[in-house]
Amino acid sequence: MGLVQELVRANVEVVYLELEAHRQELEAAGARFRAIGEFAPYQGPITKTNAALPAVLAHCALEGVGMVIDAITAEQPDVVIHDGLCLWGRLAADLVGVPRISSIASAALSRRILSEEPIVRRWLGDETALRPVRDFVDTCFQSLQAHYGCAPEDMYGPVLNTAPSNLVYLTRSLQPYASEFGEDYLFCGSSHRVQQARQEFDWSQIAGRRLVYMSFGTAHDPGSVFYAQVAQAMHDLDAVLVTVATPSMTAGLPITWPKGTVVCPLGSAPQVDLLERADLFISHVGGGAVREAAWTATPVLALPQTFEQDLLTQRLVEHGVARRLSDQPMLEEIAENIRSMLEDDQLRTCAVQLSAQQRRITSRRDAVATILGAKCVCD
Repeated sequence: MGLVQELVRANVEVVYLELEAHRQELEAAGARFRAIGEFAPYQGPITKTNAALPAVLAHCALEGVGMVIDAITAEQPDVVIHDGLCLWGRLAADLVGVPRISSIASAALSRRILSEEPIVRRWLGDETALRPVRDFVDTCFQSLQAHYGCAPEDMYGPVLNTAPSNLVYLTRSLQPYASEFGEDYLFCGSSHRVQQARQEFDWSQIAGRRLVYMSFGTAHDPGSVFYAQVAQAMHDLDAVLVTVATPSMTAGLPITWPKGTVVCPLGSAPQVDLLERADLFISHVGGGAVREAAWTATPVLALPQTFEQDLLTQRLVEHGVARRLSDQPMLEEIAENIRSMLEDDQLRTCAVQLSAQQRRITSRRDAVATILGAKCVCD
């Protein structure tokens, strides 16, 4: 959203194609909103991890390519900027013949990382688990070829969606295997939007105590067992817990939160403000969480939910600002890590150093120049 605001300030008209639910925030950022229709539900293979992601993206491409082509034809943009996972945006722009830029909110990925990196291979599983995903992707591309003339792609194509220019909202120091990415990748650093108005939050609930903030974003939920263990671990600590609600908190095991715990409805927590005050961040370590934790100098206790989050966790650990929990941590492990991290001055020192580095490197204006440069090439 910060990039949208920078483009608008540079007198660039931004037409944003999104679901109707996002209209208000996009128009508030200065974009002209254009609604895209809902996609039919995905009915392909399901996996325990995100190994099925290529199949989900291929399904979305079947649903969305035609809609995006219609929007491009109607709006006649100079440049199409699509999300790094938006296969349908990439295919539509190429079919119409409009220059495009890939916008990568999490870690940039390469074919080598997806096919060889041990962390990724552990998440994706063996060939037997992947075969239904490959078959589904092949079937989707057969339909895309029949309807639009798209060339067949393997399982990695739907996840990569690289472009002549790629904007990554991390710094190189946070990007896993950064040396693999050349000058066609601009590592812009944080682009999180400066809040237009403070979200409602009763800061008296913190009352000068140490703060542990826990959030797994909008799409991930580690389950009620994990939340119950965190709650139990916090009972003996002189710190207040602020957490973001997820479905499993009410649908799973009953959770006995420590007195003073603040449970924020999804989307209501002023995350950057909370992290600026937090002593510890318990997180899945998605792209946004990494940027904001690094920016605010907040140490991270990580429980990754996907392979790219595991890769990002590895980078934070290498910077000395994070620890990784095991995949299914028990109470003792959680409690010991929270307790020791709250007392670890070296973690905080490393986090402050990383924050200073991130604030020096942010290159939002370079991202705008890259977009305007793509327009000039088109002209």
